[in-house]
Amino acid sequence: MELSYYVITRKIDFIEQIIEETEEKLILHKDKVTSAKKIFPLKTIHDISYKQSINTYKILYLHTNQGVFSFFIKDNPEPWIDSIKGRIQTDK
Repeated sequence: MELSYYVITRKIDFIEQIIEETEEKLILHKDKVTSAKKIFPLKTIHDISYKQSINTYKILYLHTNQGVFSFFIKDNPEPWIDSIKGRIQTDK
């Protein structure tokens, strides 16, 4: 199961600000969640939540034993969150 997240980069080019958006994927595997740069074993994930925003993005929070990791998302993450929470509870 996958959930798209976005990496936002702002650059100044002469007098203009350029905002670049790169789409990446959070992928839920049988025993882990992977992002473009990190692997989160399910046994290290304590909770997952998200915050609605007034702009285009929502913020997904992945609470782990290494800290809280945030991801900018656009889609409804609830089915993805429910899948993770079901697997986290199974592992405990």
